Amino acid sequence: MHRYQHIAYGNQNKTLQAASALRRRCDGQDDMTLAKLIEICKESGLPVSPLAVTRLELNCQLFTRIGECINEYRDVQQLHLDRNRISRIENLTALQHLRCLYLQGNAIRTIEGLDGLSQLQLLNLSGNSITRLSGLDRLPRLEALLVSDNRLSDGPSIQHLAGCSAVCELDLANNQLGDAEAVLQVLAAMPSLQTLTLAHNPMASAQTTAALQSPPATHVTSSATEVTATSNMTEGRIDTAARGPAPAPPLAFYRRTVVARCPHLTALDHRAVFPQERRYAEAWWQENQQRLREQQYQELGGSADHADQRSMVAGTAASLPPDGANLPTDVVYPVFTRLDARTLAVAALSCRSWAAVAAFPLSRQRLSRAQAALCDAAVAVPRLAAAIVSVQRDELDELLLTSGP
Repeated sequence: MHRYQHIAYGNQNKTLQAASALRRRCDGQDDMTLAKLIEICKESGLPVSPLAVTRLELNCQLFTRIGECINEYRDVQQLHLDRNRISRIENLTALQHLRCLYLQGNAIRTIEGLDGLSQLQLLNLSGNSITRLSGLDRLPRLEALLVSDNRLSDGPSIQHLAGCSAVCELDLANNQLGDAEAVLQVLAAMPSLQTLTLAHNPMASAQTTAALQSPPATHVTSSATEVTATSNMTEGRIDTAARGPAPAPPLAFYRRTVVARCPHLTALDHRAVFPQERRYAEAWWQENQQRLREQQYQELGGSADHADQRSMVAGTAASLPPDGANLPTDVVYPVFTRLDARTLAVAALSCRSWAAVAAFPLSRQRLSRAQAALCDAAVAVPRLAAAIVSVQRDELDELLLTSGP
């Protein structure tokens, strides 16, 4: 027991020393200076020389801005500026080797000042006040983007993500994303997206609207009570109008829909997406889309005044590719085994599932052709040897005379 008390007392002393050092550094000033950075490095056991530092931890230092002195640490690869009071991203263009930038827990409203960070791979901007994403398409190697706990509200606020071709990990949790269709269109346009977090958004969370939908209580015992009920109803309408439009309803079949719309997703909300779940989600989505198209066609086809619309829908349905990708393998494989090599190669280029089924028949056809060529060569070699042996000496002399100079 005495040992644990000693360890706790030592940790308490370290905490008090760090707090006193922080108070001494601030001393009424929240500016970032080179002297403060050197002192922080000394306390953290880092090298004193700025050129020897590759990991710089400046979290919880009450800084209000990023000073120009940060450019002295030009070889830093990880920069921790989280849990400060920073409101603007600036003075980082000289950090050409920066790979990880942590800015969570600040007061940033706009994404800026990231030009020139061509090596940046991870950017953490969680817990800020960002309302719109921008300036990220200039980071060609950005792979992980964490923007949870911000103020992103709809599809246009994250439209910029469609130009981030290298982002494979995205965290959008705890925002106000409610326009599910617009958000999914942006996410589906990201070619490298594999890990996605959308939890605790209106489109992913069930909204309890019973309080808004419950009717006011009325009693018909007297005229005074009726007047009271009428006034309560009027006040309820005024309050509802003052609150603005109702929040967007959550996305029906949320996980299934997101998995089907994002073709390269391997994890959603910290849960892995297995191949079986993906096949089921994609089949369900295609079936729903087909049912929706049929329903729209029936609605338009019942009216004689919409001939142009009927032809448009019919042309759209005719232009859709045949849904042969969902055919079972035991149906497609016997057909592929009866095709010639050229037709089989064209069928393999139609879709991925057909390419996987056609791989074995193609390889078997190529193997059979190679075996036939080998057999032909084995038969032709003895014939050639026998023909050479049968050549007479006189014929060779005549051939030499005719071919001489």
